[in-house]
Amino acid sequence: GLMKCVDGRPSDNSAMNGPKTLGGVYAIATNRGVTDIDGLKKIVEEVKQAGHVPSMHGDDHAHPAPMGCGFFKLWSLGKLDGIAPPQ
Repeated sequence: GLMKCVDGRPSDNSAMNGPKTLGGVYAIATNRGVTDIDGLKKIVEEVKQAGHVPSMHGDDHAHPAPMGCGFFKLWSLGKLDGIAPPQ
């Protein structure tokens, strides 16, 4: 199933039966101190190897628009205390 952000958007689609975390793969990146695109690509591959499909919704409030989610916005603007923003 999809590994996706868990921001309260419900789904009854069985494809959504994957792990959920605020920020999806971005959460893994922040926990590992990964701040570059190459590191993020490796995390995406790792999630795929585990049998899941990494996904992320895009919203108008994201930064840079339309990529990301609220978690990514906070991360990219340096608003997660003690966590370096992405490059």
